[in-house]
Amino acid sequence: MSHAAGFATDICEIMRVKAEYCQAVDQCVTDSATGIARLTAVFAEDIVCDYGESVLHGRGDATAFLGDLGNSRDWLWHSIQTPNIAIDGMSAEASWTIVAMMREKGGSRTDSAIGRYHDHLRRRTDGSWEIARIRWVSEHLLSH
Repeated sequence: MSHAAGFATDICEIMRVKAEYCQAVDQCVTDSATGIARLTAVFAEDIVCDYGESVLHGRGDATAFLGDLGNSRDWLWHSIQTPNIAIDGMSAEASWTIVAMMREKGGSRTDSAIGRYHDHLRRRTDGSWEIARIRWVSEHLLSH
């Protein structure tokens, strides 16, 4: 495989991993066990997640936190855009813009969180990518 083809494959795989993360987090609201299993597949064992309110250390803490979203939300929907990915051998830095819409448990209002994800990913020994660090930066919270 040429260098350019390998680079394109890595970019697509990193985008797929982030999409899987977003879909798995959304699924945690309605099917926590399946959502957690999907997150486990893309999280590094030593992942660090900074969601602004607290910093979570390790896959177990991160999946437990996200798996509990169904206790506070009726639904959640992530939409990520504008991937900016830089690969340096066995690691990558990626940033994304995001709109996440949600409804609080039993609520009637829809909230939209607008912000950015900043991620650090590592290449696994099998060549696939895992998320090693997530940092969420909130820019706006809208209610409608």
